[in-house]
Amino acid sequence: MNDALDAVLEQAAGAPTSAPRFATIAAFRDAWRPLAVRWPSPIDHAIVGGALSDRLGYAFSAGYGAALRRLVPTLGPDTHACLCITEAAGGHPRAIQTALVPEGAGFTLTGAKRWATLAGEGDVLLVAASEGWEGDKNRIRMVILPAATPGIRCVALPPTPFTPEIPHYEVSFDHVRVEAGAVLPGDGYTTCIRPFRTIEDIHVSAAAAAFLLARARAERWPIELGARLAALIVTLRALAAAPCDAPATHIALGGALATLHDLSHAAGEAWSATDPLAAARWHRDAPLLRIAEKARATRLTAAWTATR
Repeated sequence: MNDALDAVLEQAAGAPTSAPRFATIAAFRDAWRPLAVRWPSPIDHAIVGGALSDRLGYAFSAGYGAALRRLVPTLGPDTHACLCITEAAGGHPRAIQTALVPEGAGFTLTGAKRWATLAGEGDVLLVAASEGWEGDKNRIRMVILPAATPGIRCVALPPTPFTPEIPHYEVSFDHVRVEAGAVLPGDGYTTCIRPFRTIEDIHVSAAAAAFLLARARAERWPIELGARLAALIVTLRALAAAPCDAPATHIALGGALATLHDLSHAAGEAWSATDPLAAARWHRDAPLLRIAEKARATRLTAAWTATR
C-alpha cells in the first residue's frame, strides 16, 4: 500500500529520543539525502525523513525540503532548497520589493529577505521578486539561484524559542546576476507562494507524524496511538497528490491537522511516562505545529463556503 510507511513500521526500535543521533542539521541531512533518493515522490521523502529524525526540528526540515520539491519538480531529491519570500513589510505580494530588473540577456536581482528558513544550509534559493507594478498589482516572479551565487549574503538570526536547531537567516541580494532560464514561468504568487502554504502543511505534518510513529514503535507507546499516526500518514500521503487549490483538499487537510494536534498532545503524555527529557523537548518544540493557525482557520472556512 505504502512503501515509505511500511519502512517506518518495520524499522527496528532505536535509542530513546533523548539520546541525540545527529549533532547538527547538516549531519541529519547527510543521513537523510541517500534515503530520500530511494523514493519516487516528495511526500515519501518527508515520511522517511521524519522517521529518521531524533527531534521535531529535523522532521520539520525534511517536510519543508520535500514540500519545495513538490512545488518545483525540477528540484532533485538530493537538492536542499530554501524559499525566500518575507521582507521587512511582510510576505504579502504587495510587500515584496526585491527587484528583478532586465539586463542584457538576463536580469539582476537586488533586495533583501527578512526571514529565510535554512537559507544558509541550502543548495539553492527560490526567491520571490518584483518585476514592477502593473496598475495596483505587483508582478511577482520566482527565481531559482545556487546559494553560492556571487552577490548573495546570508546572516544568521538568533535561534527561536522552539526548534532552535533550525536556523533562519536574513538574505541580501546585491545586483545578483540571473540567467533568463533561472526565472520560473508564470505569476509567482499563484504558482508558488499561495500553493506552498498548503503543500508545506501537508508535507511537514506527514514528517511530524512519521517522527512520532517511529518513536511510538521504538518506545512501545500504546498501539492505538501508533495506529492513529499511521492512518494520519496515509491521509496526508493521499492529500499530497490532490489539487492544492481544491476546497475538498483544504477541508480534508483541516481534519488532518486537527488530528495531528490531538496526537501531539497524546505523544507528550506518552513521553512524560517514558522519557522526561524527550517530553521536555517535545513540549518546547510542539508550538512549531501551531504556527499560522489563524490563516489555516481562514482557509478552512473559505473551503467550506466554496462547497455550498
